[in-house]
Amino acid sequence: MLCRWDVEAYDIGFLLASLDYVLDLMGFDSRFDKCRFGRPARLYLKALVLEGVCKASLRYAESLSKTHLGVRIPKSILHYWEIRHGDVVVEVLKALSRLLTQMDYDYSVVDSTKFTDWLKNLHELFIDVRVRGGETLFPVHAQLTSSEVEFVKGIPEDGG
Repeated sequence: MLCRWDVEAYDIGFLLASLDYVLDLMGFDSRFDKCRFGRPARLYLKALVLEGVCKASLRYAESLSKTHLGVRIPKSILHYWEIRHGDVVVEVLKALSRLLTQMDYDYSVVDSTKFTDWLKNLHELFIDVRVRGGETLFPVHAQLTSSEVEFVKGIPEDGG
């Protein structure tokens, strides 16, 4: 596990290789076998991940896809994938979460933050973070709920 200040943690090649690994574990390509796209569905998902990681606009993500994936993907197609296939991103995040829960850790910390919305309703965001080696943190569960008991029931039990 890389520390957050490690330069390799921001390496786009490493990110794309890790994403390939997770997509292979998910059997991602079999889900889109019957669909007809101009390019592999995996390519579109990689472009969306680049957009998210680099906190870029769709226009800039178009340039990132050309630079890092070797193919220019128009912003209109990226927007289509964000709207129509947003559930795929949720599945990828769940797969990543399952991988993180299997890692060894020393201890686990639960934290919460309270905030209000525009209508002054109170919400609370809970997060479970696992600590490894005293310096590496990785989140394994987050939930927007008003009950700490409900949150604790959803924390995965795997790992250290």
